[in-house]
Amino acid sequence: MSSMRSSAELLSAEYYEKALVFPLDGLPRVLRPFVREVAKSLSCPPDYVALPLIVGLGAAIGRSRRIRIKDDWIEYPNFYAVVVGDSGTVKSKAQRVALQFIQKGGAATWVCDTTREALAAVLKANPRGVILIADELSGWILSLG
Repeated sequence: MSSMRSSAELLSAEYYEKALVFPLDGLPRVLRPFVREVAKSLSCPPDYVALPLIVGLGAAIGRSRRIRIKDDWIEYPNFYAVVVGDSGTVKSKAQRVALQFIQKGGAATWVCDTTREALAAVLKANPRGVILIADELSGWILSLG
């Protein structure tokens, strides 16, 4: 018997309920109650809050930390995340709340749905880094040229 899952099984709600539970234990202890409470108050999955929060914290760290791979090769942190869900599932609201939590400390600059040219100016003014928020993934991909 094959260990491969059938298409019907992969599309079943029971499979996704078991497979796609966000691991809150992977977050720092101080963030877990925030993610739980926001997710509960918005009636959304915790990943809708946690993923933008992780990216926002990465932007807050920005270029203040780096890793030297070789003598002439340095890498700075870059975080990418995509929250996927049906229309009307409060993805944008959860993202806004998570990023406002970080923005209160003034630690990160974020821009929404911008052109490459406008983004270049924002990056120049914020050498530490920025968060680029694209409400539609397809639009962002197409904007890459």
